[in-house]
Amino acid sequence: MKILRSVHNNFLVNSYLLIAGTKQACIIDPGYATAEEWQQVKLLLQKQQTQPSMVCITHAHADHIAGLALLHQDYPNIPIYLHPEGVELYHSYNRYARLMGLPEADNMPAVTSISSQDNVLHFEGEEIQIKYTPGHAQGSVSFYIPSEKVVFTGDLLFRMSIGRTDMPGGNYQILEQSIFNQIYTLPDDTIILPGHGDSSDVAFEKQNNPFVKQKNNI
Repeated sequence: MKILRSVHNNFLVNSYLLIAGTKQACIIDPGYATAEEWQQVKLLLQKQQTQPSMVCITHAHADHIAGLALLHQDYPNIPIYLHPEGVELYHSYNRYARLMGLPEADNMPAVTSISSQDNVLHFEGEEIQIKYTPGHAQGSVSFYIPSEKVVFTGDLLFRMSIGRTDMPGGNYQILEQSIFNQIYTLPDDTIILPGHGDSSDVAFEKQNNPFVKQKNNI
């Protein structure tokens, strides 16, 4: 599997393309906020000779879903996966977009609810495990692909930092437990691909992250 990152909108959101051998693409967190940014992504898709076949959302903050309306215009039948606890926030997109200086959307596409109870999505023969990781926003999840040794953490965990917990749906103690129970229990060589900033790995964050540093190797 090929994993490509592109950075979008004034919040510098990491959007990811997962490209399988069959030339199908899974999009994680479509943050492109303008037609120009979406055109850049379409050119990237064309260069890779691929078509998007599914969208996975780590959480429904406006900066992470700003490109959905644009994407839906070109791919109206593409399934969009979101945890059910994030649906209310998702449908508040325009209100938060105005506050964040992002373009509003005339129509947000329908989403398909997923939950940690479902445990897994399948993408072109690859298993994408759904890890329920609240603490930053309602319905936050991380997507773990064991075969690739990567986890997409959204705004849960960054390199040497963590997501904000001072917004609606945020809670530091819950976020901390999500990281310890769902991310730090992954193999140490698992690559962390966050919603903003550079990548990291589980071993490095356990030892160095000042907000959620593992104590006594527990």
